[in-house]
Amino acid sequence: MGAGGRLYSNCRCANGTMLAVHRAAVPDSTFPIMPLPSLKIEDDDLGLPRQPVPLRLAYLVTGLSFREFLYLLAVRQEDRYEYLTGFEYAEGTEPREVRRQFYEEIMARAQADDKGGTLLQHLSVNQFVWSDELAAAFSQYVRDYPGEEDAHARGMGLCWTPAWHGNEALIEECVDLGNLATNLTKLDLRKQETEARHERWQQACEELKSQNPDKSDSWISLRIARMDIAEGRDSETIRKNMKRK
Repeated sequence: MGAGGRLYSNCRCANGTMLAVHRAAVPDSTFPIMPLPSLKIEDDDLGLPRQPVPLRLAYLVTGLSFREFLYLLAVRQEDRYEYLTGFEYAEGTEPREVRRQFYEEIMARAQADDKGGTLLQHLSVNQFVWSDELAAAFSQYVRDYPGEEDAHARGMGLCWTPAWHGNEALIEECVDLGNLATNLTKLDLRKQETEARHERWQQACEELKSQNPDKSDSWISLRIARMDIAEGRDSETIRKNMKRK
């Protein structure tokens, strides 16, 4: 997951070549099937408040090509983790992280199956990402490839209410994550949001340190405090909670 700066909101909502309706195999009946979701995102740039986003829906939210979206989940960056972590959910159990190698395999299969309508089926119906982590990963990806200026020119941006373009059936097959969000207490959510915020600071710290190896922690924390990922925290709070290699 990357350390996010400001995203580009209210831009392109879906990739240029949208998928045709193509119903996948019906998931196990032990999973409740979700209605078409409505994400309640108040901060478009940071993906807050934090909430689970079904993987298939997350793909449409980013507007990236299928390969670019899988890149976020599968490819480990030099000296840091992959941009985004996927999770698998089963009723009555804690969500577990999905290994990036799983998405590498999907990427390989999808290369041989690029006829549009079948691509969404490669994404599991019971997997999801967290909204704030998706926003941070997308921001970092934009800065790395293709760069902010080119991203503006291409109209890249997250759209939390994407057009379905005939994909309703494939989205409805996803597992209903409502219970996951409901079962998280306010304390749980606050703790998760804090941990995710500190991880974004750590990623930004590592990136700034690699670019400015002679700078102090105080200098780095001041730079992070000017970023959107600071979320209003002062530099001293950031310095105490960021970690450096």
